[in-house]
Amino acid sequence: MLYTQKPHNFSPAFEAVSCIINYHGKILLLKRSLRVEFFGSYGAPTGKVHKDEPLQTAMHREIFEETGLAVPTDSLNFLKTFYVRYPQYDFIYHMYSLAIEAKPEIILNPREHNEFIWINTKDALKLNLVPDMKPCLEYYLENIGEPHGRAAQLGINPPEKLE
Repeated sequence: MLYTQKPHNFSPAFEAVSCIINYHGKILLLKRSLRVEFFGSYGAPTGKVHKDEPLQTAMHREIFEETGLAVPTDSLNFLKTFYVRYPQYDFIYHMYSLAIEAKPEIILNPREHNEFIWINTKDALKLNLVPDMKPCLEYYLENIGEPHGRAAQLGINPPEKLE
């Protein structure tokens, strides 16, 4: 379950970063392969933050590892930090967005993903999504919009890595 405020007795096992990449009104979603948790479902590029790794560095690393895209360091827009509680563990989820002007070549890491799509966010809400991706996409639509929305205008600074 996804929370906007830290729940009572929240004990994060790790932190993760995720990025909604938008190209002319369509977002990039990756389909998880059989080798990973939640296989067959779609999600944005996402991954765990390494110990002592800055959040933006982790996001750049994950985007590159999962898509082959090397994005400029100042191109990410921080959106929101969520608190996620699963029956087995809790974690902190930092959400970013990225608007790109040129359609890139996507090179998937086959250990993690076996397919990708560029899709309108409202249509993406109808897909089989990884747990809690739907409220993240709804947040994106409500607060940022497509393709650029208020992302650049918000001027939100990302948090330091939470403990």
